[in-house]
Amino acid sequence: MLIVISGPSGVGKGTVIKELLTQLPELQLAISYTTRSPRPGDRPGKDYYFVSPEEFAKIDFLESAEVHGFKYGTPNKEYQGDVLFEVDIQGANAIKAKRPEALTIFILPPSDEELAKRLVKRKTEKPAEIKIRLETARQELKRQWESDYQVVNDKIDHTVNKISEIIKLELEKRKGENK
Repeated sequence: MLIVISGPSGVGKGTVIKELLTQLPELQLAISYTTRSPRPGDRPGKDYYFVSPEEFAKIDFLESAEVHGFKYGTPNKEYQGDVLFEVDIQGANAIKAKRPEALTIFILPPSDEELAKRLVKRKTEKPAEIKIRLETARQELKRQWESDYQVVNDKIDHTVNKISEIIKLELEKRKGENK
């Protein structure tokens, strides 16, 4: 099963996915490519493959998008087993269009104010960039209903448990349909 986690910048997708992989070690993470520079703590080849725009243009992608001036994409290949994808709402919809069986989960912030605090706290963007990311988030939040499930990231453990339950439920449901 392809499991697509999306949500606005700063909502905590990466943190949620790291915890999910601890709770559900049978899941694999699809590593995306990006043209942005690594942030502090980013692990090349583990979090993203960091490539030049020229290298990016040569790759066959399942989904790709330009977000905040950088390109992001997930390689188009045969994925074995249950695979997690961390993408924005555009990427989630692109995957769903090509692979309708994909499970899509949209993570929401508890509030606009909390999302702004999280973006400031991670100290990876300048104030002008944060403003752009918040405007983009408002647009993405309007599209949350395009996903199969929506989960508010109020407390990380609660959010991870909820998403873990959704994944387990969907895996069981799909196993039953394939009998």
